[in-house]
Amino acid sequence: MLLKYGANPNAVWKGEAHTLIPLGATPLMVQRYDDTNLIKTLLKHGADPQARCTQGRTALDYAKDAAGHPQVIGNEAVAKCVTILEKVTKV
Repeated sequence: MLLKYGANPNAVWKGEAHTLIPLGATPLMVQRYDDTNLIKTLLKHGADPQARCTQGRTALDYAKDAAGHPQVIGNEAVAKCVTILEKVTKV
């Protein structure tokens, strides 16, 4: 993984705003919300769960949106991702 070689886990998306990638998003905000290992890896390497995109939203906000999507309601992995982010995010 790139993090192993010093990639910035808080790199900010500076390209065009996209429906799936908001301007100012970090990897923690745009990763798949059913991959608990990826969330843990990003956090372990210093990803900031408090970071906000230009819309003022955090990774937890996006994870909660994903958990409420009709295609994933009841998906245990998505719920675990929300729980992980809730534990590390100061509300």
